[in-house]
Amino acid sequence: MEPRLAQRGTRARGGGGFHAVAADPEVLENSYEEWLAMFTRTLSDLSAQGLFPERIQVDPEKLVSWCEKSNRPIDAAARSEFVARTLRNEV
Repeated sequence: MEPRLAQRGTRARGGGGFHAVAADPEVLENSYEEWLAMFTRTLSDLSAQGLFPERIQVDPEKLVSWCEKSNRPIDAAARSEFVARTLRNEV
């Protein structure tokens, strides 16, 4: 079985979204364009290493709900775990 990695995707351009709900908005990119450039670089880097990243669309409302149920702040660690669990169909 090939290793599967997930990279968080966004639902739409513009404000709100993750910045509006994040406990750590200072670590997020400031614009969709910045995020897209980082996302594209990361996918390329992972692919060059022989990995098979998958884009996972994350709905900020579902992330908030999962974090509330899990009693977790909406931070980088929670976002990463949520994406990994989504990939494994656990969310």
